[in-house]
Amino acid sequence: MRRLFTVFCLLMLLPLTSLAQNIPPIEPAAIVGDLLIGGSDALSPLTQRIITGFQTEGAAGNIVVENLATSEAMLRFCSGELDIVHADRLPTADENAACRAAGRAPVVMPIAADAVAIVVSNSNPFLTNASLDEIQQIFGPATLWSDIQASWPSEPINRHLTDADSDTFSNFATVIYNGEERIPLTAIGARFYDNLNELYAALQVDPFAVGILPASYANRNIGAVRIVSINNLQPTSENVQSNIYPMSRQFYLISHAALMQEQIQVRAFLNYYILNAPEQIAALSYYPIDLSTAEQAWLNATGNGTVTTLPTPELVEEPDDQTVEEAIDEVTDAPTDESLFEEALQPQLNALQILADARADMELFAVTFFGAERPEGWNGSLNTDDPQLALLVRLDLEVLAASQLGSDVRPFGWFGAVPSSEYAIARDVRHDLELLADAIFGNNERPNGWEGPSDPVMRCDRATQALVGLLRAGGAFAVPQADPTSATYCTDLTQEATVFTEVNLLNRSDFRLSIPGSGGGSTFSGDTLIETDFAVGFYDRGASIRGGVIPNGTPVRVIARSYAEYSNMMLVEGDGFALYLEHQNTSITPTEFFALRDAAQLGTETYCNVAWCE
Repeated sequence: MRRLFTVFCLLMLLPLTSLAQNIPPIEPAAIVGDLLIGGSDALSPLTQRIITGFQTEGAAGNIVVENLATSEAMLRFCSGELDIVHADRLPTADENAACRAAGRAPVVMPIAADAVAIVVSNSNPFLTNASLDEIQQIFGPATLWSDIQASWPSEPINRHLTDADSDTFSNFATVIYNGEERIPLTAIGARFYDNLNELYAALQVDPFAVGILPASYANRNIGAVRIVSINNLQPTSENVQSNIYPMSRQFYLISHAALMQEQIQVRAFLNYYILNAPEQIAALSYYPIDLSTAEQAWLNATGNGTVTTLPTPELVEEPDDQTVEEAIDEVTDAPTDESLFEEALQPQLNALQILADARADMELFAVTFFGAERPEGWNGSLNTDDPQLALLVRLDLEVLAASQLGSDVRPFGWFGAVPSSEYAIARDVRHDLELLADAIFGNNERPNGWEGPSDPVMRCDRATQALVGLLRAGGAFAVPQADPTSATYCTDLTQEATVFTEVNLLNRSDFRLSIPGSGGGSTFSGDTLIETDFAVGFYDRGASIRGGVIPNGTPVRVIARSYAEYSNMMLVEGDGFALYLEHQNTSITPTEFFALRDAAQLGTETYCNVAWCE
């Protein structure tokens, strides 16, 4: 197994050539680094599939996807907040100019196509085709189906649309109403959904319902619903690719050339996305496009296809009169006992410190056995700006272990390379280095000058480290009683942490683990104001029962939010009402919104007793 690992590492150092495509693939297993992606929710299923494959094949790091309107995503990209935008349209001239002025000229890579579909239940016997004028009436002023065509039933039109902030709704309103979103937003009985599954379920059972969905989603779920033709055109692959279907749209990946060149995780992820898009596009019922433009854009941005999977590390020159330890001390100060808890809240900085200390001890280890020489394959990187520093230190640790134990032998309990957070990867390096030192120098025997772990818990197994870290983060287990100098320290610490958890936490009837984004949350301090003319209030979190349009400038008190996936709904209370509305209609920030408690756990009753209530 270790020989395979060694061969694998050597292969990673070789430039890879193209297979079926024009761009050379980059091996995900060689990639370490975080990514922040934002943009159209309609492209999220494809992006999430690509992320899963990228990480399954070995890429390490946190990849976060935020569902944003393309306009907001471009704004955040230009300001440097996002690494990649997945957009449902090209950047506008103003967006291009703003990004260029900020030094972030967009690199645009067309990746797939889709469309917005008009969808009805299969039990609907009359609506198979509609003109654009008829669609305007269906989602606008008409009340009954017979208001549009006399032969249609005299039944109310039950309208179901995607969330008003979604790119699907924006595309629909742009094509059908020339951007006048107010018309469908204020249509009688219109219901809006941030969950496509709920929208789909509502359409299935009602023969008089009509809705909009991404065509890719509708195609994946054809059975109980059907797509209505527009001007006798269906959103077929040919009609969408040729753009003759009225609500066709193309998706793009957008990044910046310097970012793609400087951060390997950015260029590697885009590389993986382009190469693997065709298979996932077919699986998710998007529409394929010619990817040669995306390939050429990637090649141009990254330097005409010159790709090195594992870049040559930048070595820090060491002055003749300076030790390795002194050089590392210039990068970052050694942690103190008092700073451990504070550093736990700064995992990236703490990870760099752990790696710096580990590098110093590895150099000391190497000096002991090799003097001024180093074993073959040693990179010696000390560059803390390199996003692959953790990988490079790990590779040197494996080289060091192979030089002492052989390529097939590692100490019992060796973690090896496990994709995780930056802190955990660095911590695993330290854990394995201590195991190697125990095997070579003896338990608790170390050369003079050995830094050792800044926290003795790093010597313990992953489960113990995770449990102790969780308890420390809660502030209740900052100073364990186990003796770090004892040969049984890890066993003692595990028992102490376990007993503490059982007695002080699990034994309490009111115990509840609060994890950000999973139901903990807090209240927003202070009132906020309604800031739009289209702040529709709803009686329910799913935005299916409309309460009325809350007037612009109305003061409200924020109570909680919906924790449903992709939901922007929050519960607010004002003079004479308590309703759900989208947080973008107020001055509350996204950070404040996501910190709110879960409305489902409060049991607050909604009501509306003012003049504007419907």
